[in-house]
Amino acid sequence: MADQDPGSRDERVPRHVTWFVRAFLAAFIVCGLAGIEAWPLTGFRLFSHLRHEQAVSWERTAVDDRGLERAINFAGRPDGHGSFVLLVTSFPSKPRREQDAMCRAWVQGLRRLDHGAVAMRIYALDQPLVPRSGDRPASTPQRTLVVTCSDQGASAEDGA
Repeated sequence: MADQDPGSRDERVPRHVTWFVRAFLAAFIVCGLAGIEAWPLTGFRLFSHLRHEQAVSWERTAVDDRGLERAINFAGRPDGHGSFVLLVTSFPSKPRREQDAMCRAWVQGLRRLDHGAVAMRIYALDQPLVPRSGDRPASTPQRTLVVTCSDQGASAEDGA
């Protein structure tokens, strides 16, 4: 039996493979142009957005009836707490009526997690990212009270 030349066989790519590759490339291009982050497709935001020397993050604490604060963790909660960061960034520019409504809703959500809480304090953490010490920023973030939320709504007491 003679060896066949590998190039002499009919090596057509199956039609379903061709369509899959075309569909994947089209989805890849659409996600890139539209900025959609749908793993494994990406809009390349990690590499295309401007980075600043400062980063602002948010901290929420529960306040008990004696005024003592304690850390709270909303991670993994299915009841809408994941959108907190999106809402709190625009909080200072909202009308007072909307701020009060947002605060009352946040405190109600907090009470489902921590029954002893009477209020919630929201802090902005301003973190300088430069200079760095290894893989971490060299300094600690500056913590500023933004608002104290209670059943009555937003309160700018405590110097906020």
